[in-house]
Amino acid sequence: MSDSALEEQTFAPLQEGVRTNFGKGRTFRQIGKTVVFDGHRNLKKLISMILINTLFVSLFVIINMLREYNPPEATDYVVSYLSFFSFLILITAILFGGSIIVEDFEKQTGNLLFPKIERGRLMVGRYLARIALASISLTIYYVEVALLTYINYETVPVIMWESLGWAILYLHLVLSCVVLMSALLNRIATAQVASLLVLLMVSQIVTEILMFTGSTIEPLFLPTYYSNIISAWFNMPDPRFGERPAFGFEGVSDRVFRSWATPSAEGAIIGVIIYSAILLVSAYLIYHRKQAKT
Repeated sequence: MSDSALEEQTFAPLQEGVRTNFGKGRTFRQIGKTVVFDGHRNLKKLISMILINTLFVSLFVIINMLREYNPPEATDYVVSYLSFFSFLILITAILFGGSIIVEDFEKQTGNLLFPKIERGRLMVGRYLARIALASISLTIYYVEVALLTYINYETVPVIMWESLGWAILYLHLVLSCVVLMSALLNRIATAQVASLLVLLMVSQIVTEILMFTGSTIEPLFLPTYYSNIISAWFNMPDPRFGERPAFGFEGVSDRVFRSWATPSAEGAIIGVIIYSAILLVSAYLIYHRKQAKT
């Protein structure tokens, strides 16, 4: 074997390793720069959501004052502020995620016409930036409620921060749904409206159908079902479902309707991870396919 051949055989693995490490470093740098850039670009949305959340907190304060609602336990007081919190999470996800993919096609951005970053890296960077901003807005909501709780009870239940963790986990799932809609549709407004309709109306209709057909299947396939654990975590029911006779239905007086209150902790974690992974991978594949056709 010649000296040149021996040198090539000796250093080829090292050169390949350098190229691989360089490629990984470039990937992380591009994702990091995308996170920073997209984060700055969406700061106005963060401010808007903080104002909206603060408005909701203020309205709940007024309602509690008018009702003269002063429960003996601080946890019950916190739960009173979570009545419409799943709806706020939905609005937050739609605001931050509705444009995440579709904006490239609607506005014909440079990312589409002159791509300098691979689609997957761009999507990951944008997603990380937006879920971080959305999580900040939810956290500020909890901080405001915690402050009010401390003023009234001189304590803040530790369990409410665990509830915040469930809220952020649910946000991840809802944002994944919105990202898929953003990949499927061609207008930002259409993606936002479609996300609202699917996650509110369709999920509610399916829930009613399951209940009235007497199904005993836990609706883990419905994304909105996972929101129940946010408030149920303060006092996890056992069993986690309720049953009632089907009064008023001719010929079915012996039928029992079952409604599920909340997923279990294990079911929520596993379900959200699997569900969101399927949604995000599907969104990426659609994004990549649309990019190839452009």
